[in-house]
Amino acid sequence: MPPDSADMITNATYLAEKTRELRDLAAASGQELLAYLLDIAHDESVARLSEAKRSSAPSADN
Repeated sequence: MPPDSADMITNATYLAEKTRELRDLAAASGQELLAYLLDIAHDESVARLSEAKRSSAPSADN
């Protein structure tokens, strides 16, 4: 069974927060490549969050 919109938003929000935290920790410890990769992961999770929010929004057609 596919996840519902609320679950998708919750998961994407969590991923966005955690990837940002991990990116900041990696950057602070001098792990620039890891920080860069986590930055990419963060951007992807933000895009998924935006898509989940967009797909759960009520349609303007009604």
